[in-house]
Amino acid sequence: VQLLHSEFNMNNKKLGRHVMAFAEAHNALAPEQLGSRKNHQSVSVALDKQPMMDLLRQRRQAGALCANDAKSCHDRIVHNVGALALRRSGMASAPINSMFETLQRATHHVSTAFGVSKRSHGDRRVVALQGAAQPVWAVVSTVIIAVMATHGHGFNMLSALSSLLVSLVCCAFVDDTDVIHSA
Repeated sequence: VQLLHSEFNMNNKKLGRHVMAFAEAHNALAPEQLGSRKNHQSVSVALDKQPMMDLLRQRRQAGALCANDAKSCHDRIVHNVGALALRRSGMASAPINSMFETLQRATHHVSTAFGVSKRSHGDRRVVALQGAAQPVWAVVSTVIIAVMATHGHGFNMLSALSSLLVSLVCCAFVDDTDVIHSA
């Protein structure tokens, strides 16, 4: 558990709300990523996945589904990648620098029942810890999903009612992602 200054936490929450509002307004988030977004629920992932699997079964079409839980994904976001993804989604560089520089300059001490450790991690003596907040994962995962789509991964089907092509790479809710690929 990291205890961070309340002003830093409040600033990050404001940044997160701003990023998500801007990304939603400009359709900068992958439609497959339903997590961290307003008016989206985890049950929608199941409702998206079920028709795809039913269609594959009915057509006897080859396909694969990989259920992936990106464990501790927020703690492992590389700051350079997170910053680039945030810039891609329209955020100014000053707030991004403020958030990541604060994390990179922080000194981390371990606190136990025996007291606080004298040795620390951070303060630029070793590689800074990685990690960021939930909205950063939403924009990073959007980039990952876009790369997968450009390489031809995913599932395509024609809608029975509108004859529109429906293309999905995955069904994601925050870090729980069901990646689907069909022939």
